[in-house]
Amino acid sequence: MPASLSIIGAGRLGQTLAKLWHDQACFKLEQIYRRSAKSCLEARDFIGAESAICANTFEELHPCDIWLIATPDSAFANTCEKLKHTIRPGDIVFHCSGALSSDELTLLKQQGAFTASIHPLHSFARPAQSVTQFAGSHCACEGDENALNILRPAFENIGGQCFRIEGNKWLYHAGSVIACNYLAPLMEASYQAFAAAGIDQKLADTLLQPLLSGTLENIRQQGPATALTGPIARGDHDFVSAQWQALNDTDSELAELYRDMAKYTTRLALQRDNSEELNAKLQKLRGIFEE
Repeated sequence: MPASLSIIGAGRLGQTLAKLWHDQACFKLEQIYRRSAKSCLEARDFIGAESAICANTFEELHPCDIWLIATPDSAFANTCEKLKHTIRPGDIVFHCSGALSSDELTLLKQQGAFTASIHPLHSFARPAQSVTQFAGSHCACEGDENALNILRPAFENIGGQCFRIEGNKWLYHAGSVIACNYLAPLMEASYQAFAAAGIDQKLADTLLQPLLSGTLENIRQQGPATALTGPIARGDHDFVSAQWQALNDTDSELAELYRDMAKYTTRLALQRDNSEELNAKLQKLRGIFEE
C-alpha cells in the first residue's frame, strides 16, 4: 500500500509533482489544501486523484504519512504553526524551496517529524507542460535521512536526478536565478534594442535562436570564459563606446544594463586572455563607463 501524501498549497509545482506521483502510484494522494474551493477542485481534477479530499481550512486536515508544504516560502512558518497539532512522530514533512533549508520546518521536527527539502531545478511555468518535461530534472536534497530515504526514490521514479547539497542554499539558488530567471529580462532587453533598430520580435527571434543555441552549446562544451566572444572579449573600446552611446540615446535603463553587464564581462574576458595587451585594452574600455 503506497504511503499517503497531503499537499499544502497545490500550485504549479505541487500539481506537477502530485500528478507524476499519482500516475506512477508512488503515493496515495490523501488531501489537497488550498484556500479556494474552486482552485482546490481544479487541482484535484488535473492530478486525477478523484478520492483525494479537498480542504480549505487547516481544521479539515487529518493525519497523513507524508506532507509536502508547497506554499510560498514566506508562508512556511505560519503553515508549520497550523500543522503542528496534526503532525505525528515519524511523519515526513518536506518543502521544495530552492533558497531555504529544512531548518524552516524545525517546529514540526520538534513534534517528531522527519524533515527535508528537495528542490527540483525545473521551471514550473505550466503543470500540463511540466509533467511531460520533468524527467531529467536535477533535484537538490538535504535533511533527515529517514525522510530522504523515502523521498529520493519517489523523485527518481518520476525521472528526477537527486544530488545532496551541503552548502549555503541561498548561494545555490542565486546561481539558479541568475542563469534561469535573469535570462528572460535579458532577452526582453535584447528585443527592445532590436525594436529600437526597427526589427520586430518575430525577426529578432529568427536572428537570435541560432546565436543562443550556439552560445549555450559552446558554454556547455568549453565553459563561459572560453565561449566568450564579441567586442569586450577582444577589448574593442570604440565598438563598446558606440553601442553604449546608442543605447543611452534610446533608453537609459537599457544603457545601465549594458554597462553593468559589460563591467562583469571584462572579468570573464581576462579569464580567457590575461595578457598585458588585453588588460590595457580593458582598462581603457572600463573608463567609458566612468566618464
